[in-house]
Amino acid sequence: MFEKFFWSKPSFRFIVLAGAVLIYTCSQAVRWNYASITPYLVTDFGIGKPELGLLGSAFFYAYAATQIPWGVAHDKLGGRSVLPAGFIIVSLFLAGFATAATFTQAMGWRVAIGFASASGFAPANALLSKWFEKKERGFALGIYSSLGGGLGEAMSFVLMPLIALLLSDGRTIFGYASWRGSTIIMAGTILVMSLIAAFLLRSDPKDMGLESIAAKEEKAAVPYKEAVWVAIKDPSFYLITMCFSAFTVGCRLLPAWLPMYGTAMYLQTTDMSKAEAVLAGSIGVTMYIAGRLIGTPIVGKVSDYLLAKYNFSRNSMVAWLMAFSVAMFYAFTHPMPSVTLFAVLSFIGGVLVTAFPIINAMCAEAWSIGAAGFNNALMNTFGQIIAATVLAMSGFWAVKYSVKGGGYWMEFAGIWYLGILIFSLAFIAAMITVYREKQHRKAAVVEQPEPEAI
Repeated sequence: MFEKFFWSKPSFRFIVLAGAVLIYTCSQAVRWNYASITPYLVTDFGIGKPELGLLGSAFFYAYAATQIPWGVAHDKLGGRSVLPAGFIIVSLFLAGFATAATFTQAMGWRVAIGFASASGFAPANALLSKWFEKKERGFALGIYSSLGGGLGEAMSFVLMPLIALLLSDGRTIFGYASWRGSTIIMAGTILVMSLIAAFLLRSDPKDMGLESIAAKEEKAAVPYKEAVWVAIKDPSFYLITMCFSAFTVGCRLLPAWLPMYGTAMYLQTTDMSKAEAVLAGSIGVTMYIAGRLIGTPIVGKVSDYLLAKYNFSRNSMVAWLMAFSVAMFYAFTHPMPSVTLFAVLSFIGGVLVTAFPIINAMCAEAWSIGAAGFNNALMNTFGQIIAATVLAMSGFWAVKYSVKGGGYWMEFAGIWYLGILIFSLAFIAAMITVYREKQHRKAAVVEQPEPEAI
């Protein structure tokens, strides 16, 4: 009934988009499953900020290491088989994390989850690039990222601590209480969502009897190895990869540290208990998620419109986003005059650092749709390594640049300094890319042959 109604209809691309959203929801949920329950982990494992940074980076190093194999698997086998299979495995590993008795065991499970989670992001971007044309690709990837990312982060930052709180007074699920019980529930949820995604996804429009987007947009079919090599030897690929890496750094620093920043703010400025401050502190990441949900598709849509209407490149849009992000991180190095300003700044941060889908759209358009799995994976490999390194450093920088008795904002200043540094470098890279693009256009105009006289 499902396939009969949608078969051979262009609107099926939205069914595929829904399946991709489910996969990205799972991806975001597992990568941050520890961040909102850090007070419990600190108590259970006897750890501090440096260890929390390592716990986060363990996932992302493993996640980076398997980007290219999963990306190539998508290009060769198709997204319908690769994406759901990866996250069925993830659900099992996440259940294992709930049983960790020591910090070392928790690190091991986070590594395993990272390996399997690489089956999501790059393959899903490549899959959607096959289903959506250039004129709507930025918006589609923005919807995928905002809905999937927002829902996944809501599961991690809102539902997990809430369920952990509900399971803290003698209540259990399968014998597990507190954060362990909430993690078991999340693992079961991810398993169900992966099975639904397998039902919704299709690897290529041709599987539905529809026109191939790749054949429509690309002048001639290029062998897979050649398409891969075109990106590898292009300096602009690495410049824009630096910008993608900056977005990834922002997506690691803000969700990881906003809950603790908010908790510290409430503890120092109100008479809340620790449990109340932990719950109230989630306002920052909640507004960050709201910024992602609302802002990411809008940025993608604006990019599509400006590109189609005024030929305003996605590279130029990226440069502006880098500049605004530097200003946002700088603002966090100062005390918040009010909770409202903290919420607004967190919302703006969510809009800015999650706008990376326009780079994924650019990746398919500038190089190859057929090799988008590999190209996105290679880009994401660099991004994840850099972001994991910065995340691992962030806890140590927080300690290094903190001022004793200086207030909650000074406890986290080193983290925001890292953000300022990375986005400043990325802004320079974006401007070089814009310059190279303009030079390439000028050269193309010069090389065009003059029309013959009649």
